[in-house]
Amino acid sequence: MGTAASRILLAFLTIAGFALGQGTTSRVTGTVADSSGAAVAGALVTLTRESTNTSLRTASSETGVYAFEAITSGTYSIAVEAAGFRRFLSRENLVAVGQPTTVNVTLEIGGVTEQVEVVGSAETVQTSTSGNFGNLIQENVIKDLPIVGTRGRNPLDLVLLQPGVVSGSNTGGGTHVNGARDRSWNYTVDGIDSNETSAGGSQLSPVRLNPDALSEMRITTSNATAETGRNSGAQVAMVTKSGSNEFHGKAFYFYRTPRLNANEWENNVNVRGQRQFVQSIVGGDVGGPIWKNKTFFYTNLQTLRARNSTLVNRTVFTQLARQGILRYRTDGRNQPAGVAGSSVDSAGNVAPGINVGTYSVVTGDPQRIGLDRRIQSLIADTPLPNNYFGGDGLNTALYTFSALGREQQYDAMVRADHIFNATNAVFGRVNWGKQDSNCDTANGGPPLFPGRECIENTKRNPKNMAYNWRWNPKPSVTNELVFGRNSFTFDFQQPFASLTDYALTGPVDFVESTEFGNARTLRTWQLVDNLAWQKGAHTIKFGTNLRWQSHRDVRGSVGGLNAAPVLDFSTAINTVDSQAFGFPANLQAANDQPNFASFTNLLLGRVGSRRQAFVSDGSSFNAGLYEFEALYNEYDFYVQDTWKARRNLTIDIGLRWEMKLSPDSPDGIQVPDQLVVAGAAPTNNIRYVPGKMFKDRLFNLGPSLGFAWDPFGTGKTSIRANYRIAYDRIPTFTASGAIFQSIPGKVFALNDTDYGRTGGRLSGVQNLAPPSASPQTLSQPPQATINSNTVFDPDLKMPTTHQWAFSIQREILPRTVFEVSYIGRRAYHLFGSYNANQPEVLRNGFVNEFLTVKNGGESAVINRLTSADSRLRAGETGSQLYRRLFPADFPNNAVATLANRIATQTQSGRLVTDLSGAGNFPLIPFPQYAGAYNVVDSNAFSTYHALQVQVEKRYHNGVTGQISYVWSKSLDTQSFDPSLTVVASGATQTAGNAPFDIYNRKLNYARSDFDRRHVFQSNFLYELPFGPGKRYMNSAGPLVTR
Repeated sequence: MGTAASRILLAFLTIAGFALGQGTTSRVTGTVADSSGAAVAGALVTLTRESTNTSLRTASSETGVYAFEAITSGTYSIAVEAAGFRRFLSRENLVAVGQPTTVNVTLEIGGVTEQVEVVGSAETVQTSTSGNFGNLIQENVIKDLPIVGTRGRNPLDLVLLQPGVVSGSNTGGGTHVNGARDRSWNYTVDGIDSNETSAGGSQLSPVRLNPDALSEMRITTSNATAETGRNSGAQVAMVTKSGSNEFHGKAFYFYRTPRLNANEWENNVNVRGQRQFVQSIVGGDVGGPIWKNKTFFYTNLQTLRARNSTLVNRTVFTQLARQGILRYRTDGRNQPAGVAGSSVDSAGNVAPGINVGTYSVVTGDPQRIGLDRRIQSLIADTPLPNNYFGGDGLNTALYTFSALGREQQYDAMVRADHIFNATNAVFGRVNWGKQDSNCDTANGGPPLFPGRECIENTKRNPKNMAYNWRWNPKPSVTNELVFGRNSFTFDFQQPFASLTDYALTGPVDFVESTEFGNARTLRTWQLVDNLAWQKGAHTIKFGTNLRWQSHRDVRGSVGGLNAAPVLDFSTAINTVDSQAFGFPANLQAANDQPNFASFTNLLLGRVGSRRQAFVSDGSSFNAGLYEFEALYNEYDFYVQDTWKARRNLTIDIGLRWEMKLSPDSPDGIQVPDQLVVAGAAPTNNIRYVPGKMFKDRLFNLGPSLGFAWDPFGTGKTSIRANYRIAYDRIPTFTASGAIFQSIPGKVFALNDTDYGRTGGRLSGVQNLAPPSASPQTLSQPPQATINSNTVFDPDLKMPTTHQWAFSIQREILPRTVFEVSYIGRRAYHLFGSYNANQPEVLRNGFVNEFLTVKNGGESAVINRLTSADSRLRAGETGSQLYRRLFPADFPNNAVATLANRIATQTQSGRLVTDLSGAGNFPLIPFPQYAGAYNVVDSNAFSTYHALQVQVEKRYHNGVTGQISYVWSKSLDTQSFDPSLTVVASGATQTAGNAPFDIYNRKLNYARSDFDRRHVFQSNFLYELPFGPGKRYMNSAGPLVTR
């Protein structure tokens, strides 16, 4: 932590002491009045938890207000006594985490020995908080709604039922809420983070709690108040079960099998068997008293075994193609079966009326060396196609098979609660588990072909713990202290990995990759605390949430390459001259000619590039995995005043202060010594030196203001409005996956193209050697490489969201609430990314030069930029060279692609543009990373507006349900954080794409990838009317009871 941040943190703790808002608890509040509506001061209010018979006491203030803070969720009785009035008792009041329970009391004149008793008098509409829009999911709904899916029973799937939440293939693949990005979720278990902090979000929490372990979930989808308002998306607070004064236990078994399901249409069409998914989930729980009214325990265990088949398509050569005989249509483009203009039928036979020519790779090879023996041996071990609906039909097609993945999991939980006295209570809870995915189908793990070993196995071992102490030093003051840890490891194991064997990549699947996977271990220590003070009509809270996060990597992916040597057969490097290789004159140029070139290079073993990443040990570079630890510390504080201005009016005023620090590391952080952003001065002498990745952002201030008004004073109508500012955090994978693993001087990315450019063959390839230069020397990258790297914009700001909401609630039937809401947001400084080496084509006239070459003319500019290119033939110009080597660029109008080819062409460690006398910067500003110099910045923005309508039936008499409709519109310039993919490219806007033009971000402003105009959601639960307390068989035996 920086010096400034340390001083600020120390000063705040000295003044305010410890406190938090994202705990496990809630608030019970209300007013005490007589029949005329006058406040009754000094009334004794007793709150009793019905399951444990433990009580808390307080007195109503001079304005008649009472409040109990940091109350554990459950069912409570509230008793009120005052001289001259009958005793009031309200039973079965539900207290839910994060949402105040309001019980307003009207005392009747009479003796204190007389009693007025009611059941469930808590208000069903929300009159005690202006924010925290969302819903409570109670225990019976969590357990009984059908959420048994692949890889277990995930209660987080219930977030998909909430208004404002969208998910699915047409949302970009993530789960979004009210216009927020899918990384903006915040999950807690008993007040402790359970986020996947590297790249989490959606319905992902490393700790896989099963529904039976939870007592409730509070999902706040918009406008969280200051005490709970971390992140701009949804806040999901899960509360685990605790024991009670009675012993309870159960066992469960869930089994899924496809035996009763019909086969899928695609399998029937292709005469394939049914997809297999067999899953067994076994578990149980038990809880009860250790010492009645004092000490309680609860424990839960779930195990899972599953086998899941998935359809795998591999691209393979046809019989003639693997022999070096390539086929082509003489009157058009090669096309697979099932599309317009197919070259073949579904069995691979040439379609009627199609004229086919042949080309011999062996005969066409100018050197007449013949097919590469190793490639031939590897291809011979692959099967022939069985699916001609992919590939080009004539030379490549698909081999489709069903691959089996296996899941083995166990997840356990233990919790203990102890009540010392009326002012002190503690609990501790520990979760741990093991989750293995063998042949991990979600991460490309199935075998290359049937009968072979898995390509990847994924191992996970999450742990989460929370320790809580609630202290009431006096009735008007409550403190809740929570300490805990969230940790997990994701280990992506690849059995074929090797530091010496080349990983071969080509246009077909023919051999397993020998590249290494990655393993990441994340740990978050957390200290949170709530301090609440009741003063008259005001409930004032102070809080802090301190998180010390560590992300430790053991990476095979290093420097944009891999610790394993990788070899490709790139035609951009080892070019295939269509004339020299004798390609047929009637071969379609835009698609088939590039494919023929790729097939030729692979079959002949013509090497493109060889690349491997080496790791520094401080004095030299060696082959090996890269280990690095980064620290992400966050310090949040808040203050909030909930003012009961009137009996029917509550006003919330709060301020949240979040300190976001630049990542630190015990291994040291190095950054460029010159500015790397769009518009910065061109340079090719950047050196990496110790420094900060971006400025510490110490003053992220998030005010929160709102009101809740009961206009008729009946507790059946609520009008609420709230405004707040929220900030989002950085997914740690952004830095670990793209920046830390590429720091010059710590790693060296060797990308050799000279061997391929001179026509090198696989049969003569040698292992790559690490550089002899010292790590210190290589902290300044060479002046020109085709490597890539990523940096943070040093002026990075934290994503900032303004949220506003307005809601009207009305209880239309007993425990049935109708609500209509308007939700709005405007976000800016959202994380984005771009390639600072975007080739310049608009402002320098390059588009016109491209059109000149496309039309068969000579571009003086392109000729000058390429005059030293070693691929030029005698008397040939650069314009002619690029028409010959890349004919597909011109009919496809790939202007930027051609500019990038010219800008990144190197020879003997120098750019061709420089060798040609045009310098290093005619098209790109940072040639040290000509492949791409990506910048993670904060220039994306978005807007969202929605009308939301909901009817919710709270659980009563065995019935609960919810139905909602949302009409919304979401616009943005980029829909996802750059975490797993920093920069992608493409012709259309997608979530991971770079801006169309880095100097005009507004070009990307359009409907979000996850924009859905109309969404309808519902769920319903009906408890059968049999058993004790029900309509039928209420005196039957234990079989019906259970």
